[in-house]
Amino acid sequence: MAEPSLRERALRHLARRDHSRAELARKLASHGEADEVEAVIARMGELGLQSDTRFAEAFVRGKAARFGASRLRNEL
Repeated sequence: MAEPSLRERALRHLARRDHSRAELARKLASHGEADEVEAVIARMGELGLQSDTRFAEAFVRGKAARFGASRLRNEL
């Protein structure tokens, strides 16, 4: 079976939950060249599949009950 493309890998990660641009780049880095990874992430952003804003909002919603504003700022 063929190894999944960078695009497929990115889609699989984003299907599970929102990821920040940096987090997605880190997860894809070992599977392609830096410029290829950047191009795939840029395309995901153009299509509305990856959004740092949406990631931050989901992150805060998920952790707001347990952590204060200061810790959330530091985590982001």
